[in-house]
Amino acid sequence: MELLLFKTKEQVIQDGIARLEQSELNIHGSSGKIARLLLNIVNSILADEGGIYEALQINHVRAFLSTATGDALDAIGYMLNCQRIIGESDDNYRYRISQQVLSFEKANETAVRLAALSVDGVQDVITKPFTYGTGSFSIYVVSEQPITPNSILEAVRNSVYSVAGYGIRFEVLSPDIIDVMMNILVSSQARTTETDKNIILANARTKVISYINSRTVGQPLVVSEIENAIRDVSAYITSVNIASMRIGGKLVFTSDQKCRWNQRFLTSSQPDSIVLQAV
Repeated sequence: MELLLFKTKEQVIQDGIARLEQSELNIHGSSGKIARLLLNIVNSILADEGGIYEALQINHVRAFLSTATGDALDAIGYMLNCQRIIGESDDNYRYRISQQVLSFEKANETAVRLAALSVDGVQDVITKPFTYGTGSFSIYVVSEQPITPNSILEAVRNSVYSVAGYGIRFEVLSPDIIDVMMNILVSSQARTTETDKNIILANARTKVISYINSRTVGQPLVVSEIENAIRDVSAYITSVNIASMRIGGKLVFTSDQKCRWNQRFLTSSQPDSIVLQAV
């Protein structure tokens, strides 16, 4: 980490001499005037903008984890053997550094969580203790893909092995998927052409699928949000009605749907799982 405004003794002396020359010192002045002039020069070196006090203040701020940024934060992480991941933001890196001491202790939730999050492709993890009795836990891995690939699950499993306590049983799992199927009726203005209707339906279907698949673990399906997403597609749309909804293969009332902490909604893989019709 580079110190700001670093100066050698010789540089400070030369700075003082330059300021004396600029002041046009009159050696025949009174002793008081000369003393005040010399004090003014010394104090300006210390307290002026870009001076020693400002540099001390900035470097003091850069020395604390809560306020350090950039290379100063890298230096703090280096002391704790916590290297910055390529492209990692200061906020995320600062959090990992703050948890590094707990991570060193191992066999605790923080160490397990950080080990799992260090795997490429992992967005979040949810831990649940005692899933197989005392001395056990489960980790549900949320990845960039709706269904977490087995390769990521295996990588997380290997990473967690390095920090889990001896004899502790654990499982690494993908969140349980709840299939979603919908039949939606869309009305549009009378002047809307058939071509425009087809474009509206195609874009609206894409919006609905994107909304469902963007729901992460534990997040509900909200009917009003689905309807608003469809209406945003075109100003020609006059009404939206979700005629039927199947959740997990079961026909349910058209209402907001909740899921458990280890579940997430996903568009069904069956053909025509999301159908939009013009009325």
